[in-house]
Amino acid sequence: MAHLAARALHCRALAVRLQGPLVRSRFSTSACRPLMELTGFTEEQLTVRDAISAITSKFPNTYWQECDQNERDPKEFHAALAKDGWLGIALPEQLGGAGLGISEATMMMQTITQSGAGMAGAQAIHANVYATQPLAKFGTKKQLEETIPKIINGTWRTCFGVTEPNTGLETLKLKTTATKNASGDFYSVTGQKIWITCAQVASKMILLARTTPVEEVKRSTHGLSMFCIDLDRDKPGLHMRKIKKMGGRAVDANEVFFDNYQIPANTLVGEENEGFRIILHGMNAERCLLAGEALGLGYAALERATQYANDRVVFGRPIGQNQGIAHPLADAYMKLEAAKLATYHAARSYDASRTDSSIAFHSVGVACNSAKYLAAEAAFTACERAVLTLGGMGYAMEYDVERYLRECLVPRIAPCDVNRPCTLCRRAGADCLPATTSRWRVYRHSQHSAIQRPSKRPRRALPDASGNSSEQAQVCHTGKDPAPNELADAGSSTDARLKKANHQIWNSSSTLALVNGAFQLHNVATPRDPIMDAIPGGAMQDIVRENSEIRHEEAGEPGARPPCGTGTRRRTLHPLSSLAYSSPPALTELRSLLPPYKAADLLVDTYFDRAHWFMLIFQQDDFRQNWPHLYRTESDGASEIGNDLGFLSTFLMVIAIGAHYAGPYRQRVLARYEVEPETLKQRILKAIKSSLLDIISVGSLEVVQTCVLLGTYYLFHGAPRLAWPVCGCGLRVAQSLNLHRKVNTMPSTLMERNQNETRKRCWWAIYEIETFCSMSYGYPHSIGDADCDVEPLNPSAKLRNAPSPISFDEPLRSETTLLSYKYYMSKLSVLTKAVLSELYGIGPGLVNNNRASDESGSRLRAVVMRVANLDARLRDWRVEIPPKLRWETIASTSVSYSSLEEFDRDIGASGVRFDSHIYHLQALAIKLAYENTMILVHRPLLSYKLVTKADEKLHDMPPLDTIHQNPFLRSMQACHDAGMSLSELASSPVLELVSETYAAAFVSVHTFTAGVALGILSSIEPLSPQAQEAKVGLHRLMSIQAKLKARSLLATQGLDILQRLTKLVLDKELSVMLDVSKPIRWPEQNSGVGGDASAVETGTLSPKPSSSGQRTRTLPHDAAGAVMPTDRQLTMSDSRDTQETETREETPEHNSFGNFSRLEYVEDASVSEALYDFDQVLSTYVNSSWADPGLLATDTWHHPTLHDEGASMLEQTWIWGPDILPRYD
Repeated sequence: MAHLAARALHCRALAVRLQGPLVRSRFSTSACRPLMELTGFTEEQLTVRDAISAITSKFPNTYWQECDQNERDPKEFHAALAKDGWLGIALPEQLGGAGLGISEATMMMQTITQSGAGMAGAQAIHANVYATQPLAKFGTKKQLEETIPKIINGTWRTCFGVTEPNTGLETLKLKTTATKNASGDFYSVTGQKIWITCAQVASKMILLARTTPVEEVKRSTHGLSMFCIDLDRDKPGLHMRKIKKMGGRAVDANEVFFDNYQIPANTLVGEENEGFRIILHGMNAERCLLAGEALGLGYAALERATQYANDRVVFGRPIGQNQGIAHPLADAYMKLEAAKLATYHAARSYDASRTDSSIAFHSVGVACNSAKYLAAEAAFTACERAVLTLGGMGYAMEYDVERYLRECLVPRIAPCDVNRPCTLCRRAGADCLPATTSRWRVYRHSQHSAIQRPSKRPRRALPDASGNSSEQAQVCHTGKDPAPNELADAGSSTDARLKKANHQIWNSSSTLALVNGAFQLHNVATPRDPIMDAIPGGAMQDIVRENSEIRHEEAGEPGARPPCGTGTRRRTLHPLSSLAYSSPPALTELRSLLPPYKAADLLVDTYFDRAHWFMLIFQQDDFRQNWPHLYRTESDGASEIGNDLGFLSTFLMVIAIGAHYAGPYRQRVLARYEVEPETLKQRILKAIKSSLLDIISVGSLEVVQTCVLLGTYYLFHGAPRLAWPVCGCGLRVAQSLNLHRKVNTMPSTLMERNQNETRKRCWWAIYEIETFCSMSYGYPHSIGDADCDVEPLNPSAKLRNAPSPISFDEPLRSETTLLSYKYYMSKLSVLTKAVLSELYGIGPGLVNNNRASDESGSRLRAVVMRVANLDARLRDWRVEIPPKLRWETIASTSVSYSSLEEFDRDIGASGVRFDSHIYHLQALAIKLAYENTMILVHRPLLSYKLVTKADEKLHDMPPLDTIHQNPFLRSMQACHDAGMSLSELASSPVLELVSETYAAAFVSVHTFTAGVALGILSSIEPLSPQAQEAKVGLHRLMSIQAKLKARSLLATQGLDILQRLTKLVLDKELSVMLDVSKPIRWPEQNSGVGGDASAVETGTLSPKPSSSGQRTRTLPHDAAGAVMPTDRQLTMSDSRDTQETETREETPEHNSFGNFSRLEYVEDASVSEALYDFDQVLSTYVNSSWADPGLLATDTWHHPTLHDEGASMLEQTWIWGPDILPRYD
């Protein structure tokens, strides 16, 4: 009953009050507390509010009126906030900021405008708060340390350069360009920006400019780049013009003109062409701050209005008691309170999304934009009604509300409003729903057929086989019937589509492509996964590659990423129980291996420092732009990359290789992030190996890249038998993607050309690996050149309008670039494959050793002519090498790094110094490949010599030059010169640097082959001058192996084998030296026959007679052609190293050197004996290895999982085996 008694007491008191005289009553009964409801704010927000209020109290309304009327910058206010560090409220503490969130920053901006400063006070610091957000997230260490502290302490002020006269909201169509100069050190900025606040007083500008023309980008969100530039007003190319405006006069707004304004390349923030994605991180924060500013302005106006309504008495009572005044103000208050809730919800979502991946990026954008819009509308309502409440006084400057009304239009107009919804969609990256005439099936034979009325509810058109809606058109769904002209267009388009479908169907090679075309004939979309996934060829790639007209369009949402190196987005594969699809456990396992972001960044840099120059498997810019997406959460706008098993595996292989080559300094840096490189590498290799089938099932370009990286790692680290099948998987995936075929349509845009070049990079990488394995290990070559018509790589692909070579037959006219190395190595691989095919019978369609399948037999003359032809082609290739990649030119130049320590510390190297270093390494690789191929070409002729027939007399023989005219001796000389040339590399300082790169094993393999060649040649005649020279070369080559053995298992094994071979050579030399019963004789160098018949009998550098049991074969009458018809003069001085002295000679006629029908050829016993000695070395090595497996891998870094069941170096000796000798009828 107590409540009833209280109610009765209240009624009596009210009755007494009503009996008294009417007195003046205040409109608001809540004057004792703030107008804005403070419930729900955090302690930090309220603390910020109190602290900022203390500062703003020192700047009364008269201060802001004076700044507004005189258009004077409120620099005193800016300095006061900077003094206490408030400009860094939302910046990390390690950069000198407060480490608070946008929620607190929004409260600060609201408090400023609510104090009476209005939008002018907020805009004085506005850009310093939100524009620094993307800089703090994506800026380099140097940019952060140089810029952020000075912005926080007020030394520098910044402005935001995005808006342009004709592209306000349509950011993706910005026209201001930033063009990089030829040296890559500067960008030249040209264009115009407008409505740039505080540009007159700013020292820095956050600039968004176009670095790729809009017509050349595949995705609309690409092509823009963000820069943090100096505004040097004394520098040419920069001009500003102040804009006279209605409100916010205290802060300047400007037009900024750039005319070839030069900015350093290091002002680029984040990755080039990713500026739109980067700047979005500031735009959502900007929306929250603008919403807070609008709220403060609205509450300030409402406070003035309520105060005036309480104080102004008309007709004996305050005007606030009139409903015509009270209700509009109450309505404005409710709108402000609702907008306040939306604003701080958005701010909290923005802050929470940084750590909570469950908060989607797009939901934050929706909240922030909605809050800004609601707050701007609520502020306008409050300001307008405040002016109307004050009446005539509202029009006076003294009461401030007219200033508030002028300024409240700022958040209402910019950066988005209700009158332009389509541009809002574009800004948010959302596309209107596409419609297509294919929804209505038009039949030409029935022009009066009923047309289905489109539904008023928007529907997506059925996608075609590529996953996109055909004939996409951005139209509005109005529910109206199509106009007659639309039907006519639909009919004509149907005719064209029928013709195109007919053409595609009958030019297809797979059953599923025929299915695709059949459905197109009936104007119906092809059934999608999983309907056809179990059918051979039913994978998405088959349909896409067969139908060259179909391309996957990139989605427009921020953060969407194309597969690395492609311009197409793969359709999401539905998870099935079939083995054809990626296993979620595999994806989860691989994602768990991702190291911390900064550690991954270092390892990626290490890969590009140490391995990329050798492989060039993908484009560096694309990869660097794409891999950070793996670390993005859903709140950051992560797309399908998190589930892209192909790219994830490629990235893991990149950082595994980077971990392998991390030097001591980089290992110490990684230790700071608790990453142990060797452990991480082994975990990744183990996981990739166990998940290889899941990875291969994806069937994408990234899968090919993964196979190449994993296969080459095995290949160059002592496990060729693992490398071979892995690379074979990559080959099959590449062929299924038609990488070996040229694209049907010529790429027109820069992005399409880059995509085509990436496809070619993958294919030629596969081709090189196949050839290298065949050459080094004698493995079969699985690629038929007749099936391939892909063009060579374009060394100038990154240059606009650079001509791309059509074939290797045409000369290369472009300037030398770092990619030129790959072009020449690819061309050499084609030539090497011809050597393997024509001389060794290794290749598709070749059987019986050296017999082509269409040959019934072969003679020695045919092989000699093949060797001559291949020798000439190889030398022609060498002549084409440009000076920057020619070892003879570059060897005399100094190396770029004086020590491994200096090289190790140069992380993420670039510029002229690093380019010079790469050219040095590439020239070395080309030199090694050339000399090794020369040995490969001439090896088949080493085991034979010319002798006179038993019934012929010596004086009847024509003179015979022992080197120039004797094909067998010339081959021996070519191998000798190649080995000696490589041995001279021992003194090069670049060897120390190459030991820490991916090419260390490459050097080991080729110098080992050269060492074996010199070992065998020095064993033929141990006491000859040529043998002594060969031993010196062998010593140098072993020193190269010794330098590399610490980082290469191949070098360790190769050194052991060469040391054993050297011991046998020396034992044989000692035996010959002690056998005084036999005279020592040899012909003088290049002397021809001399006076000794044995010089003719042997046809070699050796006078040793053939053994009694030697098998002799008679050379046919046409053996006059069995001479080396080479095109260059070879001498012991190795004139090959000076290309300018090389001259073409006419191919000798068959009978130009006399009648060789009087000569016979026999197997050279001295060479056979040397080969037998080498075979004994290998036998003893294998036996000792079985007895002591530790000899196979004495270096501690070599991991047991790479063990290849035997010494991998042994397989490289296949060309010295007796079974590879030519067989003739």
